[in-house]
Amino acid sequence: MNRTYTERLEKVIDLGIDLRHQMRLKSENKDAIIRAQAERIKQLEQSVADIKAAHDERIKRFEQSVNDLRIEKKQRVVTPKQKKLKEQYDKQEVYTGRLKQWIRDRNDGRMPEELKS
Repeated sequence: MNRTYTERLEKVIDLGIDLRHQMRLKSENKDAIIRAQAERIKQLEQSVADIKAAHDERIKRFEQSVNDLRIEKKQRVVTPKQKKLKEQYDKQEVYTGRLKQWIRDRNDGRMPEELKS
């Protein structure tokens, strides 16, 4: 009887050792998975930061281009010839508008078909 009891105890101890070994393996596997996931998260966070930095840089360059264009537009030099041509065009538009109004006044507010543009 003593021998069977000892054998059972040895068997329980062996099962306990096997169980402890299996639990360690599972724990190590879980730890490895967690480490791999943590590394992947770090990589993704770095990718997001890189993309955001590139996007911010593009926006900065775009805004600088817009500002440069505004400054260029303000600094654009108008030659005397261009100024004279613009004045002539403006006078022509005023004259044309007055002429059309005069024609409408003579025709009860209607423009003759041959003069419509």
